[in-house]
Amino acid sequence: MVRTELNDHHPCGEMWNVTDNPVVRILWAAETGNVDIVKEMLNKDAELISATDADGYTPLHRASYEGHCQVVQVCTIISITNLLKAGMWSRSRDRLEMY
Repeated sequence: MVRTELNDHHPCGEMWNVTDNPVVRILWAAETGNVDIVKEMLNKDAELISATDADGYTPLHRASYEGHCQVVQVCTIISITNLLKAGMWSRSRDRLEMY
């Protein structure tokens, strides 16, 4: 899991922070609804979907909280794709069918 010390009191909109650190940048882009940056970054490194701030919030959390539906959709698709690639989807579904 990728972590950063970004939190709600951090001036994450300052360009030096946003561009220098990919974790800060993906969290900032998700929180501000910049779907193009989110897509670009996740296409380069899908593991950034698991990036978290100091409170444990991911890009999906931040986009959801701010109501950025397009970013939520992109994050959800990347998350599902990662599960499929890892072969976890079928195992999870098998567990659900047992109950």
